Order: sequence, then structure tokens, then C-alpha cells
Amino acid sequence: MLIKVNSLRAKTLLGLSLILALVVLTAGFGIYGQVQNTRALRSVYEDQLFLKSQLDRIYFEVRDIAYRMLSFMSEQTPAPGNLNRLRESVPSIKKAWTNYLNKLESIETGDLPKEAQKIDKVIKGSGPFFQKLESAYSAEDRDRVFALYENDWPDIEYGVGKPLAVLLKKEGDALKEVYKRSIETNKRLKVFTIGAAVFSVVAIIFIAFIFLRLVGVILKVVAKLREAAGEVSEGSNKIKNISTALSAGAQDAAASLEETAASMEEVNSMAKQTADNASQAEAVVVQCKESAEAAGKTMSEMVKAMDDIKNSADKTQEILGTIDEIAFQTNLLALNAAVEAARAGDAGKGFAVVAEEVRSLAQRSAEAAGDTAKIIKNSQALIENGVAVSEMVASSLGDIQKNASDGAEIVRDISAAVKEQSVGFEQVNIAVASLERVTVENSNSSESLAEAGDKLNGESKELANVVDDLCTLVYGKGKEAVVDSKGSSAKQTKGLAQTVAKEKTAKEKVARGSADEKGYNKPVEKREDSPEKVIPLEAEDYHDF
Repeated sequence: MLIKVNSLRAKTLLGLSLILALVVLTAGFGIYGQVQNTRALRSVYEDQLFLKSQLDRIYFEVRDIAYRMLSFMSEQTPAPGNLNRLRESVPSIKKAWTNYLNKLESIETGDLPKEAQKIDKVIKGSGPFFQKLESAYSAEDRDRVFALYENDWPDIEYGVGKPLAVLLKKEGDALKEVYKRSIETNKRLKVFTIGAAVFSVVAIIFIAFIFLRLVGVILKVVAKLREAAGEVSEGSNKIKNISTALSAGAQDAAASLEETAASMEEVNSMAKQTADNASQAEAVVVQCKESAEAAGKTMSEMVKAMDDIKNSADKTQEILGTIDEIAFQTNLLALNAAVEAARAGDAGKGFAVVAEEVRSLAQRSAEAAGDTAKIIKNSQALIENGVAVSEMVASSLGDIQKNASDGAEIVRDISAAVKEQSVGFEQVNIAVASLERVTVENSNSSESLAEAGDKLNGESKELANVVDDLCTLVYGKGKEAVVDSKGSSAKQTKGLAQTVAKEKTAKEKVARGSADEKGYNKPVEKREDSPEKVIPLEAEDYHDF
């Protein structure tokens, strides 16, 4: 399936994409080959060379032990030197073998190779031999060393040497395999690089063919651009003039809205102050209501207390009646006693005196009870009068409480209305601020539009210069080919600019005159209002409270 590519951009992108794809493939394959070579070298250095170095170390130490045994038996080396060297060689063999096994386990899975198993078995079982050899060196006994060399050493030497040679051969083969893979990777890189070079040449030829095909289209575009440059210049001048007039009107509107916003801010401030005064009045009325309620409760308690006093006085009156009756009976008894004393003669004189004193006390008690009854009766009359007065006061306090409740409700309604009015003013103020912001934005936009017109005019000139450069690039003689059209276009553009400037001046004068006639440019007179004028709160309206 073929894809048609018609646009200049598409064709250019196609060619660049081909070259970019080629560069990416070449770089990717090169990086891949480099990574493979790096991995191979890392494998050689970290794995194969390390394993081979450990095996070489073991081989060297084994050969050195055999050499020193022979040298000691032939009296070429002293026993102390061989003993010290043996103590260094045995740990070195064990350490090298441990390193070999650890590295082998990290790069391979499964069981150890047979050769490695044999070597491991020999090294683990060589401890007694090395102890005997160390003892022989310490005793400088050549016969024991000779016996160990003839009887025990061949098992160790062949048990380690043959498998060690096989393992060394395997490691050498592995190194050769890595080397072969590196050579093959380099060959593939070479072939791919040659292919990429050939493909690059083909791609460049294809792109050159595409650009040659586009030259004809570019010639047509040059002619159209030359015509469009004059039209763009004319349109940019018109945009500039219109945006300038729009900016002037927007600035006047912004100034008027700013003054309106200031007035609304003052009105809003007065509404807030009125709302605060209404809230304070509401608090005062509520406090009066609470005080009236407290006074009513106190009067009720006082009336109740007076009723209790009246009841106590009634009970006291009853007690005084009882005392008066007792005094009367006592007086009668005293008279009877006096009569009986008179009958008794001289024997009853003393009793007669006592009876007289009792009678005198009874009369005094009766008189005191009578006086007390009169006082209590007067107190009862006063208490009844006080109760009546208290009831009248309680009734008046009830009326005050009712009027205070009504006043609080009225003040609460006034406060709510003022708060709603304040909220409305704030919303109006927000709307005016928003309108002012939009007007300022329009003014800024018109100024930006004027700047864009200037810039567009400059861009149209730059476009004309680009057309000249493009003509020079295509024809080889840009200015000579278009000198007539350029001269006529410049004259037309200059005349058009002068005409538009005259029209702009006339429109600005007309706009200012109409604005002055309608009063848009007149300053707004500020009003100084107070909360008392907006919502009057006279003392006469609250005389009932």
C-alpha cells in the first residue's frame, strides 16, 4: 500500500525521517555491538580470566611444593625455607580453590564438573599429607620427605594435576569462544555500516530529487507572497487605527467605572456602619427585655413573700385570740381565788395577794394581746396594700417586657434588612469591580491589538524582505525582478497609511465630542451620607422602651 506525500512539510519530514531512522539504527546497532563486546570482555575479565588465574595459582603452588621436596632431598634448599614456603602454599591452594568454586557457582548452575569434584576431593583429603611433610621439614628428615614423595605425593600430584589440566583447557576454549564471538560481532557491524552508508547515499539522492521537484512550487509561492505582503500591510494599519480608538474609549469607561466603584464602596461602608448600629440597638433592647423579665420574676417573688407574711400575721392573730381567752379565764380564776381567800379570813390573806397578782398579770396579758392584735391588724392592712401595689408593678413590668420584646423584634428585622442591604451593596460592588476589571482588560487588549498591528506592519515589511531573499534564492536576482511591483506597492502602502491616519484623527475628535456631550467625561460628584440619614433612629420611636 503506497502513501501519497504531497506537502512540502511531509516530504521534508519523510526524507529527514529516513535519515534519522538510519542514524538511529546505525547508532543502535553500534551500541548493541559495543554492549555485546563489553559483556564479552567483562565475562573474560571477571569470569574466565579469574577462574584461570585461580587454577594457575593452584598449579603453580603444587609444582612449587614438588620442586622444593626434590630440592630438599638433593640438599639444594634448607628445611626452614621449605617449611615457611609450605605454610604459605597450603593456605594459598585452599584459598584459590575456594575462590574458584564460589565464582563457578555464581556463573553456572547444577553440579560441579567431574574434574572439579576430583580436585576438591584431593584438596580436602590432603591435610594429613601436608602435616606429615611439615613435621618432616621441621625435623629436617630427608628420608621421611623422600618416603612421602615416593608413596603419598603421586596421588596428590596426579589427583590434582590431570583434572587441573582439563579445567585449564576448558577455560582456554571458553576464552577462544569469546574471542570468536567478538570477531563475528565486529564483522556484522562492518557489514551494517557499509549498508547504512549505501542507504544514506540513496536517501540523500531521494531528498535532493524531492527538493528539485519543490522548486516549481516555491516559485508560485513567491509570487503569491509578494501580493500578500501589500495586503497584510494595509490590514495591519487598519487594525492599529481601530484598536487605538477602542483603547481610548475603554480607558474613559475604566475611569468612570473606577469612580462608580469608589461611590459604591462609600455606600457599602455606610450600610455596614448602619448594620453595626442596628446590631448594637438590638443588643440594648434585648438587655432591657432581660432586665424587665428579671424584675418581673423579682416582683412575683416579693408578692409571694408578702402573701406568706399575711398568712403568718393571720396565724399570729389566731394565737393572740387564744392568749386573750386564756387571760380572761385566768382573771376569772383569780376572782374565784380572791373570793375563797376572803372566806378563809386571815388564813387566806396570803393567797388573796397572790390571786390579786395573778389577776393583775392576766389583765396586762390581755391588754398586751389586744395591742399586738391592733398592730398585726394594721400590718395586715399595709401588707394587703403592698400586695396590691406589687401586682400593679408586676402588671407594668409585664407591659414593659412585652414592649421590649416587640422592640427587639422590630430592631432585629431592621438589622436583618440592613445586613441584606449590605450584602446587596457588596454584590453590586463586586459586579462593578468585575466590570471595571473587564474594561481594563479590554483596554489592555486594545493596546495589545494596537501593538500587534504595529508588529504586523513590521512583519509585513519583513515578509517583503523575505520575498526578495526568496526571489534571489530562486532567480538569482531578487531586486531587479520585482523592482517595479515593489515601487508601486510601497507608494500604495504609504498613501493608504496617510489616509488611515487622517481618518483616525477625525474619529477620535468625534468620539471625544460625543462623550463630552453625553457627560461621560464629567467627574462624578461624591456624596457624603451618614447612617442616620439612610436609616433614621429617633428617640421618639423608642419612648415606650
